[in-house]
Parts: sequence; C-alpha cells; structure tokens
Amino acid sequence: MPRDRFMDLLSHLHFTDSSQADTGDRLYKVRPVVDTLTENFKSVYLPDSRISTDESLWKSGEIEVQAIQPQEARQIWHQDLLGKGYTVFLDNWFSSPSLFRELHSHKTNVVATVRKSRKDMPKDLCDLQLRKGEVAYHSSDNGLLALV
Repeated sequence: MPRDRFMDLLSHLHFTDSSQADTGDRLYKVRPVVDTLTENFKSVYLPDSRISTDESLWKSGEIEVQAIQPQEARQIWHQDLLGKGYTVFLDNWFSSPSLFRELHSHKTNVVATVRKSRKDMPKDLCDLQLRKGEVAYHSSDNGLLALV
C-alpha cells in the first residue's frame, strides 16, 4: 500500500468520540480497543504455574509505582490467578513480608529477595553478620521461610 494511501486511511480511523472522551486517560483514543483486547486475551491465555515479575513491568514513563502494599496484591495479580497454586517470583523492589503473607493467605506462593530494611523483617536475620558460605533461616508459624 502506498504511504499516502496509508496516511489517508489512518487519518480517518477513530475508535472513540473525542467530544465525549475522558482526556484524563492517556489512552482514551484507543481505550475501547485496549479493553476489548484485554478481555479477549484474558479469556484465552493460561499462564504457566510459575510467574516472574520485576519493577520493569511496573515502571513506564511518568507512571512509577513506588511500593506495592499487601492490599494491592489482588490488583497486581489478577483475581483469576489468586488461590490456584501459582508461584510468583519477585525481586526486592516491592517485596515485603506483609505482601508474602497476603499472597500466602490466597494460596499463592512467593519466592523472592527482600531488603533487610523492609517492615516486618525478622530482626534476628537483619542483625546477622554472616561469613561467606554461612546460611541462616527463620520460619514462621504460618509456613513462611526466610533464608539469609
């Protein structure tokens, strides 16, 4: 297709009425298409039992997530994924013991690195000075295990 023909078609392609659009949504011009695609993808995609994520999936341009609170865990991992035995692999950017407890309560396993300065980290593990090759651990009554 010639470039001029493509540009002519593109100039007449619209997915929403601009006069009634929510301009606060940065994707308002293509929102109907995005929503339709999202619903269709959800209906046919079944992820592997092991899901890996890191901060690169949550940072983009002006939108930057500073920290994920436990109550937001349901928003990050879709409700359809909670309670089905999935294992989520995280790095220390937004992992915390409270997030682990929240996911664990929904029968979702977590394997992650965690910063020692995170709230609710076991103090006995944070204060340890280990030499190379040494390992320490702490387990909780509800089945969580922390290794250092």
